[in-house]
Amino acid sequence: MSYKYFIGIDISKETFEVAHLNDKKTTSYSNDTQGFDDFLAALEHPKEDYLIILEATGGYEMQLLMSICEHHIAVHRLSTLKSSHYIRSLRVFSKSDVIDAMALARYGYERGGDIILFKPNDHDQNRLHIL
Repeated sequence: MSYKYFIGIDISKETFEVAHLNDKKTTSYSNDTQGFDDFLAALEHPKEDYLIILEATGGYEMQLLMSICEHHIAVHRLSTLKSSHYIRSLRVFSKSDVIDAMALARYGYERGGDIILFKPNDHDQNRLHIL
């Protein structure tokens, strides 16, 4: 798949920062259903043109990740270790949500053709995970 727009998301318990690589802008949303709806409504281009990269953050990302998947948008869940090594490889030594989100968007741009997209578990696997 050839993507045209790359979004990086740095997520925390209360908020998530969205960076659009193409136009170098960032926006902050609340990490709740209203924030997810606001983020998805702000996407201006056809959903198949987007690749979203977000960092695995111990579960804070799961509801957003599932919401993105429900809208059939390509998304990759990047491990924290890979993310931190990638950001260091850019020689970026300061840390903020905006910097991390922009780096994740750049990761998507550079490696978009070689990454495995996130696929949600089926219903039975989710029930088993909860147990």
